[in-house]
Amino acid sequence: MDTPFYSRVPKDRKKNIDFRKALIIECEKSPRYAKECRDMCAKDLLFYVNAFGMAYDPRESRHRVDIFNTYPYQDDGFKRLYDCCIEGEDALVEKSRDMGATWMCLILIMHQFQFVDLSTFLIGSYKAELVDKRGDPKCLFWKMDFWFNKLPPFMRPNYARKLFGFQNTDNQSTIDGESTTAEFGRGDRRTGIMLDEFAHVAGGAQIMASTRDAANFRILNSTPNGASNEFYRIVKKNEIAKIRMHWTDHPRKA
Repeated sequence: MDTPFYSRVPKDRKKNIDFRKALIIECEKSPRYAKECRDMCAKDLLFYVNAFGMAYDPRESRHRVDIFNTYPYQDDGFKRLYDCCIEGEDALVEKSRDMGATWMCLILIMHQFQFVDLSTFLIGSYKAELVDKRGDPKCLFWKMDFWFNKLPPFMRPNYARKLFGFQNTDNQSTIDGESTTAEFGRGDRRTGIMLDEFAHVAGGAQIMASTRDAANFRILNSTPNGASNEFYRIVKKNEIAKIRMHWTDHPRKA
């Protein structure tokens, strides 16, 4: 993934906030400028994230809702996820906790949903309530609701929302969700599939088989969970693009 516009975004927190404020003011004054910004976001995932994205962390007392300002390991992760999506290749994300990996996988999907016509994604986790449960920040669809709601109005896509589903009413792209049972994705056809916390899913081999023909691009995202699962088996074999996000890569943890 090229980043032709991301290099213009300041990484210093205060400068980034000032940059965002100036950008939003100009976009609100000029519909033409707002369209140019949307076009820049469509071409550059990292610009989209660092110029407009917001993050949520309930543990923070001062900045519970704050700017999404990527670290270098996240830049690399975003680029590799994007390339796998465009090339139609599976990606395995092996992560420590609290690295932002789940948010990154969802943001990539939301970027495609917003800017690529007729994209269709399926998201699964080992419990249905971890996929979509209204008002619960633990669930994946709550995170997507948060992301879209925090975008400035001129940047927000037009979409219809239902339980376990989004539909972009401008470009007909969709995001659906369900729990990862043995029949997950069987007979389906998708641009991409995300299997969250895949190391904690029972019957992982069956799910890999049932989704093999459903999508060329699958994200297997998980923290480790011992050796008795399909995620561990795949980690140990060189049959998939691997993105490793270890806690030592995080500047605030290392």
